[in-house]
Amino acid sequence: MQIVSALPATTCFASLRLVAYPGGSDMAPHCHEADSIGLPVAGRYLERIRGRETEHRLGDILYCPAGETHSQYFAPGGMTKLLLAPTEEARDYLAHYLRLADAPYRRAEWLVPVALRLVRELRAPDPHSGLIADGLGFEIVAQFARASGAAAGPARWLASARDYVHAHALGPLSLGAVARHVGREPGELSRSYRRQFGRGIGEEARAVRLRAAAALLAEGRAPLADIAAQCGFFDQAHFTRCFKAAYGMTPGAWRRAAR
Repeated sequence: MQIVSALPATTCFASLRLVAYPGGSDMAPHCHEADSIGLPVAGRYLERIRGRETEHRLGDILYCPAGETHSQYFAPGGMTKLLLAPTEEARDYLAHYLRLADAPYRRAEWLVPVALRLVRELRAPDPHSGLIADGLGFEIVAQFARASGAAAGPARWLASARDYVHAHALGPLSLGAVARHVGREPGELSRSYRRQFGRGIGEEARAVRLRAAAALLAEGRAPLADIAAQCGFFDQAHFTRCFKAAYGMTPGAWRRAAR
């Protein structure tokens, strides 16, 4: 493990580190003295903990309790992740929504822009980075709690609509196609979707495309134009504008930061 960069403690995290692991390597069973939260930002790895083995990548968030033995295998190409040590206040908050002793993990794709913004602050800190990291920390903790599903979930047809958007976002997608899939009128679908998920179907599809593009940027050296086409953007310029608006950096800058 190589510590790429770090920031001083914040309200939510006693330590914030960006760490890199060599590809194709195994980390033997071990444990830590303090609880930690992991957010992969590039590459993939297998986590073996509490009798289960799960693969994790960009868009996942994991909690590892202090003293919990675990091991990891890092896929070829290596991986990078944010490694955050929660403060007592953050642990107490999460404990209301998650069984922390179970080493919970969640797929929380809406955290991707937050994680990438935190990576930027770690990579290029300035006098304002600590305050920005403090705000991002609150969002990470709150979104992890939200991903626990403690609150009532969406209606089944809305969940089906979201699944359809995620499955078809990289290809041609229209409001009418989603509406036909769930058997609702487009107007009703549009209003209900935004009310339930906080953004429209077009915004949801764009977020899925951007997450796919971020993963491709981190994992390979494909030309930006090819990634733009593969992820459903009109052209490279359109892709670059959308990526920078969402993540605060250009695709090229993100690729450099993730390595």
